[in-house]
Amino acid sequence: MTYSAHSAVINGTAIGAIISQSIDPGIQVQSDVAAGFVKPQYGEIVSANGIASLSSYDIAGLLAIVGVEGVCIGEDGFVLNFASWDACGAIASSGHIARSIAKGFVFPDTLTLQHGSRGNLSVRVAAFREGSNDPITTGVATLPTGATDELGYHLGPVTIAGLTFTRNTTVTINFGIEVEPEIDSGDTYPLSLRIKKIQPVIDVTTKDLTQFGDAAIPIGGVRATHANSSVVARKRVIGTGTYATGGSHLEMTFDGVAQIGTTEGSGNDAATMAARITTLDDKTNAMIVFDAEHDLNPA
Repeated sequence: MTYSAHSAVINGTAIGAIISQSIDPGIQVQSDVAAGFVKPQYGEIVSANGIASLSSYDIAGLLAIVGVEGVCIGEDGFVLNFASWDACGAIASSGHIARSIAKGFVFPDTLTLQHGSRGNLSVRVAAFREGSNDPITTGVATLPTGATDELGYHLGPVTIAGLTFTRNTTVTINFGIEVEPEIDSGDTYPLSLRIKKIQPVIDVTTKDLTQFGDAAIPIGGVRATHANSSVVARKRVIGTGTYATGGSHLEMTFDGVAQIGTTEGSGNDAATMAARITTLDDKTNAMIVFDAEHDLNPA
C-alpha cells in the first residue's frame, strides 16, 4: 500500500492545495554508559515534543484560520490526512490514514512570494498532552470532499517606508513566533506551551539598486509604519496571465526598522540588493496586519 500527502483539517476547517505536510513525535532518546562498560545497557525516552508542519498555496485560507500570531487548537483538533493509493495508481476509496493532534498551538511560519511561481505559506503545530491522551495519535482518515487547487497568489507591489520597490524577485516573511514546551516533574510530554517571542522579519530581494541612499533608505535605516509599508500578494485569474480585479488580493502591512542589506552581482547577471524590515509593536496593530480583500485599483 502506498500513501501520499492529501489534506489537513485545522479546528474543523479543511485545507487543500497542500504542497507538503509532516508530523514528528519529536522523541529524544538518552542512553548512558556507566563506568566499567563501553556499551550502553540502559536507555530511555526522556521527552517527546511533537511538532507538525504543512505548506499550502492557499495563503489567504490558512491565514484566516491561524492568523498572524497563531491560535490554540480547539475541540476539533489538527489532522493531517494521508491518502491511500490502489494498485492501478488512483486514490483508493478507503484505507486512508490520519495523524492527529488533539491539543496544541498552530502558528504561521514562513510566507514566500517568488517571481515566476505561486506563493505559499507554511504553518507549524506544537503539540502538548492533555490528561492521559497521547499528544499525537493515528487513525482512519475520511478525506475531505470538494477540495480544490485553484488559487494562485503572486509577488505584487512592495512599499517600504513610502518607497515603491520595483523589479523585485523575492519576498519572504518569517513570522518569528517562538514556542517553548513546558515539561517538568519527570514528565515525558509537555503539558502546556509558552510563547517566548513574536517578531516577524520581512526580507525583500530586488534588482532596483537605487533604493539605497540618503534619498531612499539610508545606511542608518528608516522607520517603516503600517501606513506606508506593505507587501501585496496578487491573485491571478486561473488559466490566464492576468490578475483578478476588485478586492481579491492579499495585502500585508507592517511597522518596524527598515534597512538595506547586501548588494551583489555575478558575471553579467542582474545585480540584486536585499532589504529587510525587522518588525516592531506599535501598540495599536498586530505585528502584521493582513487584508484578504485588498483592491489594487480602488475607485
